[in-house]
Amino acid sequence: MQKFKLVRGMDFFSANTNSQKRWSERTKPNFFGFTGDSGQSWELFIAMANATNRDVWLNVPVQADDDYIRKLAQLVKYGMEAGCCSLQHRN
Repeated sequence: MQKFKLVRGMDFFSANTNSQKRWSERTKPNFFGFTGDSGQSWELFIAMANATNRDVWLNVPVQADDDYIRKLAQLVKYGMEAGCCSLQHRN
């Protein structure tokens, strides 16, 4: 990852097939294994970005409600140590 400054989470979050609507439906950070259409946890991706000092490009599930997006924004605001975050609501 050394040659990349920005890491995109599209496939990490299964953006094209992720049907999550509510924050409670997201993949939790304690999940271990394959997630299929749900993707991995936001917390894991942010931890990876912090550990590697990379900016992130997050793909929000298309059906996510306003509360989901608000809580994701709060997680990024308080969870990212440095760097930039871009949010994309559709692929």
